[in-house]
Amino acid sequence: MKNKLGILYRTVMILVVLAIIYFGIHRIVSYFFDPFGANDKTYSRQELIENFNAKQKEIYAAKHYFESIVLKGKKVDIEFDGDRITRLEVYPTIDNAHQDRYAIDDSRRIDSIITALGWTKASVNKLRQKLEEANCISIFNDEPATIGFKRSGMGIYSFQVFDKPMADSTKIKYSRDSCLFIVANNRLVLEYGGGAIGPQCFPRKDLQNNNSHDHTRNTQTILGAR
Repeated sequence: MKNKLGILYRTVMILVVLAIIYFGIHRIVSYFFDPFGANDKTYSRQELIENFNAKQKEIYAAKHYFESIVLKGKKVDIEFDGDRITRLEVYPTIDNAHQDRYAIDDSRRIDSIITALGWTKASVNKLRQKLEEANCISIFNDEPATIGFKRSGMGIYSFQVFDKPMADSTKIKYSRDSCLFIVANNRLVLEYGGGAIGPQCFPRKDLQNNNSHDHTRNTQTILGAR
């Protein structure tokens, strides 16, 4: 009887160890491959343009609301993942901290930053809802405003939205970093920001299109003017 129990015990333990090994390896593989965007959708220039066109009104509404709640003289970069804030940075800093960056496990810190910005839970929820309506995930107030569209691995696709038509000198500046930026028209630049790991540029085919003068003219006719 003892021998049978011993065999059963060893069998169960072997199965447990095998299960731990399997799921542990699965988690490790997922962790290392996800940053490369293996399991995330990538977006083309045309898809970004189509999404901007479809949600242009909502994107500008989110931009204008955000500008109305940010303290004068502050630049704020905030990102959501569903109901959760995953990034919150303020420049210049609020309380002489090296950088006001939200730590995932520090809810008190993010609450203190929100309070210092003069925001309420209601205003944060309203901002999140406006970004959701725009099919976007983040926003940074500046000229241009940078509105994050979607993440892919550690990278992020964004819209840089100008209030006024950009000068030719600004277009030239963007063209120097054509790997990261695609000038869609004189008020919109598409951006891909790569992470520490994974792709660092737009796909080659989109960059080739970006260098085409015909593409620039065609893109300007696709996008609505404001």
